[in-house]
Amino acid sequence: MFITTGHAETFWLPYLWGLEPADYRDFVALCESAATSEKADKIPELVDAEAKFHEKKWLWAGGRTVAERLEEDMREFCRRKNLPAPSDIQGTVKRGVRLVWNDVSRATARRGSVATALSKAAMYPETAVLRAVKALVQVQR
Repeated sequence: MFITTGHAETFWLPYLWGLEPADYRDFVALCESAATSEKADKIPELVDAEAKFHEKKWLWAGGRTVAERLEEDMREFCRRKNLPAPSDIQGTVKRGVRLVWNDVSRATARRGSVATALSKAAMYPETAVLRAVKALVQVQR
C-alpha cells in the first residue's frame, strides 16, 4: 500500500523505467524549478537552473548533460531521417532544454490526479528529450 500516489511516481516509476530514483527525483525537481522560475520571470533562478541543464551529468542520459544528450539525439535523428542538422545547433539545443523542462514539469503537475499513461510517459526523461528533438526538427523544416 502506498502512502501517496507521489510515492509510486517517485520510487516505482523510476525503478520500472530502470532509472536511479535519486537521479530521477533530482531531474524532476530541476525541471519544476526551471519551469517555475521561467513562469515567474525570476531571472537569476532561471539562469542558474538553465546552467545546471548544461553542466549536470545524469545517469539516465548515459553520463551526459541534458544539452549534450539533446544535441547528440538531434544529430542522430536528422541523420536517420536524412535531414540537415540545425544551422544554429547551440541555440536549438538551448530551446530544446526549455522544451524538456516544460514537458516534464507539465506532466508532473498532474501528480495526484488520474493522469493518463501519456502524461506519465512524458515524465520519462528519454521521452521528454525525444519529444523536444522532434519538435525542434519540425521547426527546422
